[in-house]
Parts: sequence; C-alpha cells; structure tokens
Amino acid sequence: MIHLAARDVAYRGPKWRRAQRRGDAMQDHSLALDIKGLSKTFDRPAVNSLDLAVRAGEFYALLGPNGAGKTTLLRMVAGLLQPDTGSISVLGIDARRDPIAAKRVIAWVSDEPMVYDRLTPLEYLQFVAGLWQMPADEAEANAHALVDWLGLGPHANERCGGFLERHAAKSRPGWRPGARTQSSSSSTNR
Repeated sequence: MIHLAARDVAYRGPKWRRAQRRGDAMQDHSLALDIKGLSKTFDRPAVNSLDLAVRAGEFYALLGPNGAGKTTLLRMVAGLLQPDTGSISVLGIDARRDPIAAKRVIAWVSDEPMVYDRLTPLEYLQFVAGLWQMPADEAEANAHALVDWLGLGPHANERCGGFLERHAAKSRPGWRPGARTQSSSSSTNR
C-alpha cells in the first residue's frame, strides 16, 4: 500500500514550512503533479489518503512490492482509473474535472500491453494521433509513412500482440522467447 505525505517525499524550503506552521494555504504554481487525499480500494486499500507534490523538473520513483499500489496510483494519475476519493492536479489542470485536458499533457507507457496487443501498427498510431487531436486524414497519412519508414509495411495490418514471437523466429533460426543470445566475447576457445 502506498501511504506517503508530501512532507515526507518532497523537499520544502523554510518559507513553505513556515506557511505550513501558520496554516497558510500556500499554492505552488510550479507543481507538475499535486495529489491530495487520494484513495482507491479494491478488496483492500491499494492507495490510502496519498498526498504528493512533485514540482516541474523533479524526478520521482515509486518503489514497493507487488500489490503496493504503484500501478494503481499511476493509472489514477493518467486518468485510466477513477479514485474513490481525493484530487489530482496535473500542471494545474484538475484531472478529475477535466480529464481530457489532463490527458493531453500526460504520457503513459505501461509495462503491460493493455491495448497495444489488440491493435495493428496502423490502428495504434492512429489511436495515439487521436489522443493528440490530429486530424484523421493527417493521422492516417503519417501512420502509413511511419510504418513504411520502419519497414513494417508488410505487417501493417497484423495485430501487435505476439509480433516479436511470430517474426523473430523467422529472422533468427533457433530464437525463442526468453532465449539469451551468446556474445562472441563469451565463446572463446580454452
């Protein structure tokens, strides 16, 4: 379970600390991400009353064991999962009130394929272009040009899921998913 308070994870200068002691509501307009009281419960709490402030230019890592709530938190920030309570502000945009505007300034690259494996390369590129509100005809033309440039033209209408497994074996005989390759430096004569 993630349970952090902004005061525990972000450095705050003396001016901010004095304002906190006085109870002043000091708003930092340079915040890239401002989370207050964020909670999500499934069969048990995944994220519990999280407060987190990340200023523009700061780098954060979420560390914890499986089931700690890291992915749940990121999905809520990206607008892919609704929190039970709390607020999320991305670059000053209230992500719960205006999720489309917030999604325009967020990039999400998941470690799980989610939608990628269900789409063809052309469909995926057009999907991403739609997120950026690119006109459909321009998106289609750019998608075709990019697929051709990458040499994926013959596979443009194949589903992405399993692509590596299907095609790597054709290009490297003996290759199988998860197989390690032996480098030339490790195969010396003894």
